[in-house]
Amino acid sequence: MATRRQISIRKLKEAFSLAEERLKGERNRLITEVITNEAFAINGEGLISAVIARALHDTFSGRFVTETEVKRIDLCLIDNDSRVVVAIEGKWMVSNSTTRDNRDGFKNSLDVHGIRASKLGSVEKDITGIGDKIRKIGKVIPHYEIFVPIVCELYRTGGEDEWFKEKKPWTTDPRYEKVRRNLRRDFTKWFTSKDDAFKFIHATERIELVDANHFWQEQSAWLYPKYKSLEAYVSFYAFGRYVPK
Repeated sequence: MATRRQISIRKLKEAFSLAEERLKGERNRLITEVITNEAFAINGEGLISAVIARALHDTFSGRFVTETEVKRIDLCLIDNDSRVVVAIEGKWMVSNSTTRDNRDGFKNSLDVHGIRASKLGSVEKDITGIGDKIRKIGKVIPHYEIFVPIVCELYRTGGEDEWFKEKKPWTTDPRYEKVRRNLRRDFTKWFTSKDDAFKFIHATERIELVDANHFWQEQSAWLYPKYKSLEAYVSFYAFGRYVPK
């Protein structure tokens, strides 16, 4: 039970809370600028993972090495013997369904193209495949496996007739604001349906990407002249399971 002594859920919660505070504060401007620059591919997952990685490093005060992209695992905490004590997989999701996708409304907060159709299948593959990835790193000891859905919401005005002409700009149906309040509940149900060992660790408050419209107008408005404005938010949810061997 060495990992339980070394890593506690309380400390993991502390790290994810620290990451949330940084997304609200010092890292908000950088992430907003990148996400609203639609002339380029957006690596939102990498941006958020970098914030979480730094928060883990600072929370555990150098007792473990924080590694990124180890054997295709997004983020790991590794002990002095190069063994994984925490493995984290993130998944970037944009709630990019619009009114044409959901004429009858949403069943729940996961019932959007950018989450259910595009990304939950990838999360399921991560869940089933993470054990093999950990074994490739080295000796397997008791450890935590954590999965982090990262949800971005992009609310636009204008340009509705252009929404389906290009893969971008991603656009979130305004009606989604009502059901997205249940993201924590719906993700919890989804994870426990895959394995009842999963426990809820952290859910952010909805984090506004401040000045999203300003950055978008400056960087990308010329691509879609019919659009008038952009309002953007990001949130993440952490679910983990303890693996005793």
